[in-house]
Amino acid sequence: MLESIFAPYSNIGLLILRVALGIGMIAHGWPKLNPSGPMKGPAGFAGFLKQMGVPLPLFFAWVVALLETDSRRRLAHRRPGNAYSGGGVRD
Repeated sequence: MLESIFAPYSNIGLLILRVALGIGMIAHGWPKLNPSGPMKGPAGFAGFLKQMGVPLPLFFAWVVALLETDSRRRLAHRRPGNAYSGGGVRD
């Protein structure tokens, strides 16, 4: 019964979820890339990773920052209805 009520709105729910996740990705990824931000860009984030004992901190600072900011794009381009599509990879 509930499926028949909410089925027409399933795509709207997915849209809201993707927008919210995209905003979260931007909010967490952009400070790591912005040199004038609170984390002082990748170099500042690398210092934080170095304190935690992460090997190759500058490399992984770039990897994390780029993955977080690129994930929002991948969420936006994902085909609806295919949870295993690779997050935006087009066939």
